[in-house]
Amino acid sequence: MPVCTDRQLPLLIQVRAPTGFANAGVGLMFVGSIVLTTRPLLLLADSRTLSSLRLPMPRKTHWENVYATKPTDTVSWYEAVPTQSMAMLALAGLSVDSSVVDVGGGDSLLAGVLVDQGIRSVTLVELSGAALARAQARIGDKASRVTWIEGDITTVTLPPSSFDFWHDRAVFHFLTDPHDRARYTAAAARSVRVGGAVVIGTFALDGPTRCSGLDVVRYSPEGLAAEFADAFVLRHGIEAVHRTPSGAEQRFAWAVLTRV
Repeated sequence: MPVCTDRQLPLLIQVRAPTGFANAGVGLMFVGSIVLTTRPLLLLADSRTLSSLRLPMPRKTHWENVYATKPTDTVSWYEAVPTQSMAMLALAGLSVDSSVVDVGGGDSLLAGVLVDQGIRSVTLVELSGAALARAQARIGDKASRVTWIEGDITTVTLPPSSFDFWHDRAVFHFLTDPHDRARYTAAAARSVRVGGAVVIGTFALDGPTRCSGLDVVRYSPEGLAAEFADAFVLRHGIEAVHRTPSGAEQRFAWAVLTRV
């Protein structure tokens, strides 16, 4: 009888996951090929091998853990005064009659500063409920002058053409999936009025490659403009340095992108 040697055939192997994966309701399946050969062949998949695999933590779970366990002034993105954000918003044309949405504002001080300056409408969108609770507690009675939305900016529904300015400091660079970035930029295009602007800051091309244990995508101002090119044009672009609470320097790229 003829024997097939060193020939690839389709193979589907289903492997039982170890306890940790099974409890999470995860099944592992490998699709590939096997070489038939006259030499002995051993396929081995045991719990020690599979335990090296790690599933990414859901985005909301990650940030809830961060804000539940780390004091405000110890996280790397903390700044006592949101100087660069306010400077970029002023460059974009911020006035007391403006409507501003702060995307992924966390428990930063920006919302309170905007309220103190008499900005007509301030909205904060944040994935972490713990971060929102901190921010609300910090500004006390003034919290009623902010619209607080707990949700993921890639999926939350915001009112159309309702904001003059969309502010994001250090959120967009965490979106490593192109589909998430497409949903984000589409949300900005829907929500920002024609003539309004996205004011966005991310790690620069020579900035950190990771933050809070997560990979990031780094940008130049022109790179940011390319991501938003379907509905926005670059009006201003700069680079700036943020000094973390530990004294480290992080280079940021900032862009003002006008809605067209």
